[in-house]
Amino acid sequence: MVKLIVIDREYLGHEATIKGMIIQLLNKNRRSIPDIRFDCIGKSSKAHKVALDVFRGEREADLVVTAKDVLKLLY
Repeated sequence: MVKLIVIDREYLGHEATIKGMIIQLLNKNRRSIPDIRFDCIGKSSKAHKVALDVFRGEREADLVVTAKDVLKLLY
């Protein structure tokens, strides 16, 4: 079960819309609502390092979400 979702602040002005969409999808699929936060995920963050390592092929992704996975949640 996901307890926390942290989204990069690169979508300024759209946080409420993004959070609303996530909550709507989770409610529709009868999932619990985790804490949803927006934060600056800079180059010094662990998330950035992990993403870069995956991109370079230096580690495996913890989770891969495809468009098909997202569409299953939507429909």
